[in-house]
Amino acid sequence: MNEIELWARPESAVGSTSLTKHLNETREVISKLTNSTGTLNEVAEVSAYLHDFGKLTGWFQNYIRQVSEKGSSISLTREQQRRKQHARLSAYAVEYALQKRNIDPHWRVYAFIAVAKHHQSLPDLSGSIDRTINLQREQNQSRFTLIQNQLKNIYENSYSAAADLLAEATDGNGSFDDFVSYINKQETHRTLSEFHQDENTYSSVLHLWGLLTSADKLSSAGLNATLHSRLSPDAIDEHIDQLPPASGPLHRELNRRRESARQTVLNNLPEFRAAPTNIGTITLPTGFGKTLTGLQAALNLAGSKGRVIYALPYTSIIDQVDEVIRDVFDVAPAGPEYTIHHHLAETRSIPSDARTNPDAWDLLAQTWQAPLTLTTFVQLFESLAGPTNRQSIKIPALEDAVILLDEPQALPKKWWHFVTWSIKFLVDEFDATIIFMTATQPQLPEQLPYNEDPCPLVENTQIDFLSENPRIEYQLDNSVLQYIDSPRRASPRSLNNAASLLAADEATSILTVGNTIQNVVELADRLRTKLDGAVSLNSLLEDLYQQEMSAEAFADRLSKQLVENARKQDKPVVALLTSRLRPLDRIILLKSIRRLLSSETPLHVVSTQLIEAGVDVSFEKLYRDLAPLPSLIQAAGRCNREFGGETAEVTVWRLESTEHNITPSELIYDDRYDLLKPTIETLQEVHYNGIITEAGMASDGATQYFEKVHTRTKPGDRTLVEHGKQAEFSSLRTHSLIPEEYEQVDIHVAMTENEQRLLEAYRALIDNGEYDRLRDLRNALKQRQISIPAREEYLSDSRIQPLDESAGLYCIDMVTNDGPYRIQRGGTLDTPE
Repeated sequence: MNEIELWARPESAVGSTSLTKHLNETREVISKLTNSTGTLNEVAEVSAYLHDFGKLTGWFQNYIRQVSEKGSSISLTREQQRRKQHARLSAYAVEYALQKRNIDPHWRVYAFIAVAKHHQSLPDLSGSIDRTINLQREQNQSRFTLIQNQLKNIYENSYSAAADLLAEATDGNGSFDDFVSYINKQETHRTLSEFHQDENTYSSVLHLWGLLTSADKLSSAGLNATLHSRLSPDAIDEHIDQLPPASGPLHRELNRRRESARQTVLNNLPEFRAAPTNIGTITLPTGFGKTLTGLQAALNLAGSKGRVIYALPYTSIIDQVDEVIRDVFDVAPAGPEYTIHHHLAETRSIPSDARTNPDAWDLLAQTWQAPLTLTTFVQLFESLAGPTNRQSIKIPALEDAVILLDEPQALPKKWWHFVTWSIKFLVDEFDATIIFMTATQPQLPEQLPYNEDPCPLVENTQIDFLSENPRIEYQLDNSVLQYIDSPRRASPRSLNNAASLLAADEATSILTVGNTIQNVVELADRLRTKLDGAVSLNSLLEDLYQQEMSAEAFADRLSKQLVENARKQDKPVVALLTSRLRPLDRIILLKSIRRLLSSETPLHVVSTQLIEAGVDVSFEKLYRDLAPLPSLIQAAGRCNREFGGETAEVTVWRLESTEHNITPSELIYDDRYDLLKPTIETLQEVHYNGIITEAGMASDGATQYFEKVHTRTKPGDRTLVEHGKQAEFSSLRTHSLIPEEYEQVDIHVAMTENEQRLLEAYRALIDNGEYDRLRDLRNALKQRQISIPAREEYLSDSRIQPLDESAGLYCIDMVTNDGPYRIQRGGTLDTPE
């Protein structure tokens, strides 16, 4: 084959221009992405080798040369667009080659679909097959006629190249002439028409397609090798050895318990490896070293060849785990050993030789090839649920991976069935290992009919310690006790009365967690009024921004300055946390809250649920609006975390709403699964005179709650699993882990002069048409981005300006104008009068 004459892409593109070289490199990358040695590996390599077979046509070669000469895209007629298509003809070539290799017909169908859609997202399988084989329909017949015409064109222009490719792909058992005859006899259509999907269809197609799309993109970016490095689990031992000694007998006992739990998990790993299941659990109360224990176990299980994927429910708690990982392993997220991937992160993996370009760094990171990836449930499970083409590139990394699911009880209840079903094919198809890690195990593998019972790596043996040394004690407020006795007649506690109780509480540090943004904002407003002269930490941050040119690079310094400014006031401090704050604002406020907690400054923090899971803070006292029982337990984990002093009070109350006729707890949780009902029933059973012990809530309470949830409310939308079983990728893709109750828009908010310049630079790049340079700016702006409902009162506000209309982005300039973004009110926007 003449490599000079046959091109895969323009000369200006990254990666090999030569078609032959690109096909060989893609096949080589496949061999590095998968450890499979069976049918999957053979099918994947043949698919990779022929995935661009259709580019042999003179029509495609003429097009690619014209693009190279012009240096940009060229306009084509509709017929010219059709003729240069290559994926479908390549799919026919792959199915033929696999037939000549005597590959099972099921795998030939999987390969046909994977190659036909390697530039697109996967379709609903049965409909896609029907659109191929039902030649009675004019559109389908037109597609098949195009295939025949493309073969004729290859015969006239690239016969020897086609013959060479097919000879190698078939191990010498096929030829181009035979392939043409095979197509004209519609042999591929016969294979497709006789296909019947089985329980492995979804996962096998997903696996094969993910391998092909990932290998194709990596090869096209000039990345013909994956990252090769390893994080040592021994680094965790070294980190723990360097921690400061315990301050007293109770802390020494707590550290002993933490170490005992960690060693128990590590000692149980051989038994886990030998167990009939690849699913394990780590169940430990908050504050007992779950993060480091889980990481060390996962790294040991992954060994030298596997990788660890650490998934969390919220982006708001990733920063804390990221800090732990950086500190323990001395790594940065952009290095070859470690990747952070979520929608607000700058996701890059720079190889040790760093010879590739930034686009390749982004791609490499998004394929999750690093030994450790920190990500979200959304990134993980939406990549398994009818993923888009771009999401598919991380699928090969799941092979042989150890996947840590931290706080799995926070998974959306609608997705519980699909999550457990997908875990089954991760274990069966990808040979992955799954570890559920939480204080409140949601019993997903045990209760839902897809997996073997998990192997407990550590039982919750710390309950006896909590019984003897209770950190907290739950107190049910009268508003909750009345609701337990008579839900219809019970009255909630008013926000004004709640604020008075908080202001009168003599504890030095108090955390109050609510269920809606509006309620916590109003409660914080009323609390500041009751605490006459109290300092708003949020307002101080707004003031500090006015003195700063930049913020992100100096978040730690800004936090120190913010704390110094707050303590100078010598008054109680009130901080407000909501998901409407810019990520950068939340980072600075949380850093400042941690510093204030280590001082004697009186502190009130009013927050939405974002502070509940995984945020390492410890308050003297906690007030929690009524919520599902796991949320109550998780929130309580932010109180007296280190067993300091006397048993702390966790008050569970039921607050009113000032904007709705029902309480926030009912507004948020009284949905189709009605998780308040099993909560109330459980509280009724475990409380005594309105008191519940920490041990009682963690053991009996959690167990009874999840048994009630699974047997009565039966959470989980089985429709998602049915879509999967029917290989309906496109239908499954319409569902999201993030509930889309209303349309949202993204707004970048500039609080400093430097951030204002970022907005100006963004506009300049758009005006100049330099769209390829927008990526870096978008990454910088993500930490300054908020998402709000697309309501008319917001979008008609002249202070909210379009930034990038094609991307649906808006901006607020708080430097030049008095914009509507209010940090003091939790990042909410005021509306024009």
